[in-house]
Amino acid sequence: MVKFMLAIVIALLSAILLCFFLILFRPQTPPKFLPPPNVREAAEPRKQWNITYTNQNLWCLSEAIFHEAGTESSRGKEAVGIVILNRAEQKATQNLCSIVHESTLVDGKRICQFSYYCLIPQKRINPTSGVNWAECVFISAKLMNNEVSMENESLTAGAIYFHADYVHPAWAKNKKLIVKIGSHLFYGDK
Repeated sequence: MVKFMLAIVIALLSAILLCFFLILFRPQTPPKFLPPPNVREAAEPRKQWNITYTNQNLWCLSEAIFHEAGTESSRGKEAVGIVILNRAEQKATQNLCSIVHESTLVDGKRICQFSYYCLIPQKRINPTSGVNWAECVFISAKLMNNEVSMENESLTAGAIYFHADYVHPAWAKNKKLIVKIGSHLFYGDK
């Protein structure tokens, strides 16, 4: 009984935290970055992705970051999110879900751009609770508000591909390796 009550309390706290982040980081008009007055003139322009801030886009970006980099550092999670936004920009789409859920059929087998999405729903982890999920939502909101760190933006240098270092996809040999962050390798076109 105690374990059951504890599980309920944890679930409620996770739901409250998620609601807090969704409300706190969903401005009607995404704020523009303004550095402190003493460095405003010297600040470099930040990357501005033309993505509409919607709950659906926030969910898809958060879910992809959670499944692809949920146990990575904040820097690693942010880098994965940057790749997704770079892909959306490259494909001139406002719909992040279309990027995250993209798949093709190869010899009758469905191949997904993001491997977790090819898992049948019963095998996918439901990410709507826990500290990792809350951090993924927070990072997604920051990215969608164009509050990306200049260090990560420069570090990923326009990367539009990534994979974990423990897999060796055939496509990687035809791409330019840009950087390794955590357990992910980030690539651009050659």
